[in-house]
Amino acid sequence: MKENKKIKHIWSLVCSNSLLDGKTNNLSLFNLVEKLTLTVPKTEMDKAKKTGAQGFLFPLGLEIMSRFYRQDNGETAFDYRLRFVNPEGKTIFNSERKIAVKKHIRNLRVGTNVKAWPISGSGDYTLVVEAKEVSENRYEEIASIPLEVDLVVKKEENKVKEK
Repeated sequence: MKENKKIKHIWSLVCSNSLLDGKTNNLSLFNLVEKLTLTVPKTEMDKAKKTGAQGFLFPLGLEIMSRFYRQDNGETAFDYRLRFVNPEGKTIFNSERKIAVKKHIRNLRVGTNVKAWPISGSGDYTLVVEAKEVSENRYEEIASIPLEVDLVVKKEENKVKEK
């Protein structure tokens, strides 16, 4: 979606949750996420290595929020895509949506809840936000959100039995 198109991307962020005020229609974003520190028990890490697993699925329940602005008042539509890219540059999940914008809607917020995140190890991950007009063939990157991940392997503690 080039700058001269009908819809302009303003921002995209990752947060733990959001709240829409019913009276003012203002959006509050809570706990913006820049870094994740995740813990995996050593037994689970060893098990994953033995089975050849590519990583772990963490139930984080985060939201990706994007804001768009439109200059005209007519109806329009566009395609919206999120890609989560690991430190090696491989896309490890993808989410696509068709967005329809009704007449007289100028500010548009698009929220996507991601319940589980695939993490293969520590490093710099990237959440890529892409969009295209319905008539276009190729998506254009409109935002790139870095997400630092620290995967910590926790050793199990020896439990002492009481006599």
